[in-house]
Amino acid sequence: DRFRVTGKPLGGGATGEAEVYPCEHTETGDIVALKLYRYYAEPKESILAQLINLNQPNVVGLKTYGIWQGRFYEVMEFCEGGSFADIMPMPAKELRNYVGEIVDGLEYCHQQGIIHRDLKPNDLFFRDKTRTQPVIGDFGISSLLELDAKQVRVTQSAANLTLDYAAPELLDNHQVSAQTDYYALGMTLLHILLGKSPFAGMNQTDILVAHLRGRVNMPPSVPQNCRSVIF
Repeated sequence: DRFRVTGKPLGGGATGEAEVYPCEHTETGDIVALKLYRYYAEPKESILAQLINLNQPNVVGLKTYGIWQGRFYEVMEFCEGGSFADIMPMPAKELRNYVGEIVDGLEYCHQQGIIHRDLKPNDLFFRDKTRTQPVIGDFGISSLLELDAKQVRVTQSAANLTLDYAAPELLDNHQVSAQTDYYALGMTLLHILLGKSPFAGMNQTDILVAHLRGRVNMPPSVPQNCRSVIF
């Protein structure tokens, strides 16, 4: 009863694991984004417990989470500017303005032992309507690293990942580390520049081979300074 749905699902409707709704907090009047998971899906509570304590300008703030009618939900700050996926393709000059802050957000998460694992254009948002404040969101399948270990862990599988952005070591050896996110960020930046995935039209086997063998297509239209950042 604390949250009242105020509009249609965000991001084009339902995804594979959840729907996200704009809501109003009935006690405070705050507008928030509420992610309502399907009955068979829910994020790791260990991740959410860590995320709820994060305070960094380039990471979406998690406000609360729980169970409603048997379905897991999480409540996040509402990003008024939408996602990067809404405005692709993006000119290289404009995209460069955001890369540093996105990296700052990733580094902060990594310092807290959190690996996103599935970064893509739909997970990068703008906090404000004027689209000056980029933020990272949607940590649904994230992993926690032990801060006193080697900063690499082995996950049980690569299930639920979006293959177009998956790092070779994650696909091949199920290894998760900060590098996993930076590889995904490179593929994400390329997607945002092109307006479509660099693997568009390819089947899953060919995409897998391209990742594992380092054969990612880089069209001539990508500026040289962007190439050096992505690769």
